Amino acid sequence: MIGGAQQAGVLDIFTGNLNVQSDMAGIATMQLFSAFVSQLVSNVPLTMLVIPLIKDIPGDVMWISLAAGSTLGGNATIIAAVANIIVVEQAYSRGVKVGWWEFSRVGLVVTALTLAASIGILFLEYWLGFLR
Repeated sequence: MIGGAQQAGVLDIFTGNLNVQSDMAGIATMQLFSAFVSQLVSNVPLTMLVIPLIKDIPGDVMWISLAAGSTLGGNATIIAAVANIIVVEQAYSRGVKVGWWEFSRVGLVVTALTLAASIGILFLEYWLGFLR
């Protein structure tokens, strides 16, 4: 399925102007892009779709940015990660109803704060020369 989506150019709409350079702008772009798109495509398939964009870029910074953005973006909404769906369904089976807005109200704040921290930490590590 992922291969078919890649061949069909599913992400081309989003990746046309995507900065996938191993620099500070690339760090922010990749994290924000993957956090946003993981709301439409669950975080694991998103990661598999983006791999061809970054596989030939030297260094680790884009891989770390993709991993961080897709993972942290998975906290924003119920459908952003399969784990969220499982937890909400398990809660419901035990009589606890977690609605879309209730989950998202907390998830969006947590996602924004953790993405800001992650981008800041990666900027610092890049600036200090720990990542390339």
